[in-house]
Amino acid sequence: MSVVNFDILIPLDSQGFMELECDYCKNRFMVLGDEFKNGDFLHMFCPVCGIPNHLNTFYTTEVIEKSHEIISQWAIDQIQKTLGASIKSLNKNKFIKVDMKIPKVNSNLELYEASNCYLKVNLECCNIDLKIREIDHLVGAYCPKCGGCHI
Repeated sequence: MSVVNFDILIPLDSQGFMELECDYCKNRFMVLGDEFKNGDFLHMFCPVCGIPNHLNTFYTTEVIEKSHEIISQWAIDQIQKTLGASIKSLNKNKFIKVDMKIPKVNSNLELYEASNCYLKVNLECCNIDLKIREIDHLVGAYCPKCGGCHI
């Protein structure tokens, strides 16, 4: 058995911010793509609700759907490669006929364009820039690195 890796390019806005979504409160916010990619921290606090979670739980639903689509297409291709030749040789027999219908996967699903409806703020505690909705800024935001509350 081998390990297969897939790369998914997550869209960034014009300033290099990546849109994320909290697994708990389902609110969206943006952090710098390079900071998220570098993984400077093991877990991240949601800037909206303040609940910490692992980094891999903050991907948006669109990114998760796209990853499932890519994996499904790869699996279908592997099954077709593995069984295709066997089915062709089986069909040479006049007593047994086998047909393999391959499901179609919508591989044309493009990821969304990064939204620009966020307010950029700098949290001085960890010197981190992030983008949140204006209402979240008015209520107060949590630092994604240390979890401190800022109003």
